[in-house]
Amino acid sequence: MRAITVAIPRSARCSQANVFAQDVGRPAPSFDVAGATGNVRLADLKGKVVYVDFWASWCSPCKQSFPWMNDMQAKYGARGLQIVGVTVDRKREDAEKFLASTPARFMVAFDTNGKVAETYKPKGMPTSS
Repeated sequence: MRAITVAIPRSARCSQANVFAQDVGRPAPSFDVAGATGNVRLADLKGKVVYVDFWASWCSPCKQSFPWMNDMQAKYGARGLQIVGVTVDRKREDAEKFLASTPARFMVAFDTNGKVAETYKPKGMPTSS
């Protein structure tokens, strides 16, 4: 699977952000972590356009990005887009509390041991790949 790492400036609003691609053409690192309804495996999404977003319960800009990601998943999911929101919260309960007030209508992965973030090296929150 090929990846394009996308960096969205923290000060930008998601609907108006300038998006910059990095690492074009390099394979995306695989991951297999617990999800809301079973494990989330990047390999299972082969053939789709996968947008990986790193977020945390304590991140205000992350909360603002969820409506946009929900809209993009609804609009383009049938055409092959799969958004995967990877939480970097160490406690799954913190992420679930956030999700109770800020629902995700896309795949959510719980990176409680930090292995996915360690591999992808997000530069801040939120960061998308």
